[in-house]
Amino acid sequence: MLLPLSYRRTSQSLAECQLKLLSALIVENFNDDNENDITDEDKFREFKTSPKQIFCSFICQVCKVNLSRYFLCNECKMVSYCKEEHLKIDYLNHKGLCMAIKLIAKRRGSHVYNMAGHLNAIEFRNLRLHTIYLCEQFLNRSLANYEREIFLFPRLCHEVTCREWKSQLLSDCEKCGHVSFCNLHPLNENHKKFCNAFALYQRIILHEKSYGVINVALPQKILKRTPTLCDDVKDTMRLLYKNITAFQDDCINSALMEIATAPLTIFYACQKMGLEFKEQMVIHFVGAEMQFEANKLDKWESIFFHLITEISDLHIVFIGSELNEEKLPVEIISRTRMCKTCRLNYRGIRFDFQCKKFYHDYCNSLSYTKPDIVCFLNPALYRPGYRGFDTWPRTIDAAIKTSSPVLITSLTENECYLDFERIKYLTNDEFEILLPPLKNPYASTRPERNFSTDEDVPLTFKNNFLFAISKIKDLIEF
Repeated sequence: MLLPLSYRRTSQSLAECQLKLLSALIVENFNDDNENDITDEDKFREFKTSPKQIFCSFICQVCKVNLSRYFLCNECKMVSYCKEEHLKIDYLNHKGLCMAIKLIAKRRGSHVYNMAGHLNAIEFRNLRLHTIYLCEQFLNRSLANYEREIFLFPRLCHEVTCREWKSQLLSDCEKCGHVSFCNLHPLNENHKKFCNAFALYQRIILHEKSYGVINVALPQKILKRTPTLCDDVKDTMRLLYKNITAFQDDCINSALMEIATAPLTIFYACQKMGLEFKEQMVIHFVGAEMQFEANKLDKWESIFFHLITEISDLHIVFIGSELNEEKLPVEIISRTRMCKTCRLNYRGIRFDFQCKKFYHDYCNSLSYTKPDIVCFLNPALYRPGYRGFDTWPRTIDAAIKTSSPVLITSLTENECYLDFERIKYLTNDEFEILLPPLKNPYASTRPERNFSTDEDVPLTFKNNFLFAISKIKDLIEF
């Protein structure tokens, strides 16, 4: 018996909610010829992330409640609170950054984004980045991520030719509360496309602030026959879970798909490409992140290994220049205790962390193992890679030279085509298209704010689009 989610704080009303969700997820007592169940003893240690501190212009900087009334910092005019008391509480923490903002605002005329309405989208992005740089120079330190977000996602009129900053002249969308507008520029059709996602984003943020990360129960089924994944994610969830009633809640569903998108996307792409599953399988993740591909490692058993009956030995290699073994318990999280059924059937998963290493360097190392598939999840190949240095050409070349399928996913449709064109340019079109750019039915449903193209696509979803390529097979002459 598993709860669909767990909380770090409890209350009487919350307990009542948990009971309702628990009743929805009670495991039925019946046997299925196509499945086994994991027992309660099957638990192991893993790496989990905590909710990161964020800045949102529509919530109080202290208590993170949704703002019905704005108590704006009168000095910097960038940070708001739900009441004057919280403004005072945050004074010491905010003081240094506030002074930096005031200095920049004075030079620009009353506000850091005083003339932003005269800039196009690219110029405004550059202005925001330059403002962050100036603040870091003034403070002689790097800004925390939530401090950067103060400049990246300010409360301004949504109209790019306006960008009004005066709080008293702005109103917020009544449905999502996230996007602001002035009397001259009401919300447009583009916002309607993202309004529901903005509302979901707000609910997730407020929920995690109050109760912590939503911990979704992973599926317990071990299938006896490898299924064929369809384009309907709901059908797949019914295959994985005996009862998915609780996952009809948007917040819970987004937490589940944030975990499940990586294994299900790879499973889906492999079947779509016609890749044959063998007894042994090796997967390479290029540019891997602990907060995504390697987060909640048991997902690779529950939502990949247990679905594919042909595989008995799965080897997953995480390669990333920004993976840091000094900050992470790699020795612990790389050791996975399999469920009892897998142990009895001599099935296992190995995790290999290649930290602080580029993929092309890994391919030339003694640690290299030839992959069955190489995965780039949301890499943005069209942009420079590590710390502004464009290392992608060598990495892409190394991936294609493995002669294995190369899967690339992206956050947006436009990024997908830009990545595709980048590979065409770097390889002179010398590759085989296994999957053309397409919408991924197993994308994450958790929205994230998008700075890169926020004027058109203000929210993104991981693994939203994908394509796959491979090296052109050499012709054999007889």
